[in-house]
Parts: sequence; C-alpha cells; structure tokens
Amino acid sequence: MPYDFPQDIQERIEAHLAAGHYGSEDEVLRHAMAALEERSADLAAIEAGMRDEQAGRMTPLAEVDDAMRAKYGIPHHP
Repeated sequence: MPYDFPQDIQERIEAHLAAGHYGSEDEVLRHAMAALEERSADLAAIEAGMRDEQAGRMTPLAEVDDAMRAKYGIPHHP
C-alpha cells in the first residue's frame, strides 16, 4: 500500500537509503516498526516492575547478590 510520507520523514528515509543502511523503504519501515515495538515492550516491562515495587513484590539487591554469589561460587570482596 503506497503511502505519501510527510516531507521530513521522506527525507530521513532517503538519507538512510543513500547511506546504504537499508535497501528499500520497506526495510526502513520494518526496522522502525521493530524499534517501536521493542520500545513499547521495554516500557511495559518497566511499568510492571514499578507496579511490583509499589506492591512490595521485590527482592532486595543484597539478597539477590548473596544468592547469585552462592550459586556461582563468587566470593564477597572485603
């Protein structure tokens, strides 16, 4: 489906194509969409973590550190 991009977006797409970063507009758009989806997933994970922290569903870092050191035999540094 053809789409007429705003001039500033079209120029940015063309700059990526001219630089050889992508072989087609479709590749630029696929990469842009993947980046947006990754960003959305990252934000959702951060929000979930914040909700867990606010609800008291968290383990203090010192406990995680102790457990990992015990599991992998990593000594504590003085």
